[in-house]
Amino acid sequence: MSNWREKLNGEDGVSILYGVLFMLVAVMVASLMLSAAVTAASRVDSEQERNQDSLALRSAGELVRECIEGSSFTVYYGSDWQTGKSEVQWATKVDGGTSKNLEDELLGAIQKASGASSWPHTPEKATGSFQVKVNSSNPSNLNLPEALTEGDIEVAYTVEVEKIIESDIEHDRYHINATVTLKDRGQRLFLTAYNDLDPNNLWATQTLNWPASNITLSTKKEASS
Repeated sequence: MSNWREKLNGEDGVSILYGVLFMLVAVMVASLMLSAAVTAASRVDSEQERNQDSLALRSAGELVRECIEGSSFTVYYGSDWQTGKSEVQWATKVDGGTSKNLEDELLGAIQKASGASSWPHTPEKATGSFQVKVNSSNPSNLNLPEALTEGDIEVAYTVEVEKIIESDIEHDRYHINATVTLKDRGQRLFLTAYNDLDPNNLWATQTLNWPASNITLSTKKEASS
């Protein structure tokens, strides 16, 4: 025991203490450098993940926009036998053939929102949701974000009809509001679309669609007009 004390009190002991101190400093510096490297790598991974999420959301939003833009419906107006007013009696796809894109989903919502699916014809906001998933085996989809090919994008939507009066003429404005969300993530996009119908006479037939100029895709939810 005394030998160790003598060594510590001597020059050799001071050298040992300096050596231990230097080793502790070196370990601390190495730990800090490793921690900084891990943090930087984690930050890069998180940034890449956020970019992938944004790309997946944007791709899904554009896909939904194209589907809405490509859909078209025929809306049939007729005179309500109780009120005498012109009201929507029914709505169908324009060609009545095989559905494309979101036509079936939208058709049911349009019928409910316009009141065509109920008696008496009472318009009611229609809501629903669906997942966006593309065929990953298609060669043209090989470079798409993984979230799109695995169906991790959810779209929640509402369709409603607003009565608009302009120059003493009443017409129907069809609104679509949708929120595009990546599952288990905080990122989302908001899609809005509208189109006006103007029945000029009873039993008129109108075509309902949403031109590109009436569809917006944004990271911020627009205030209801």
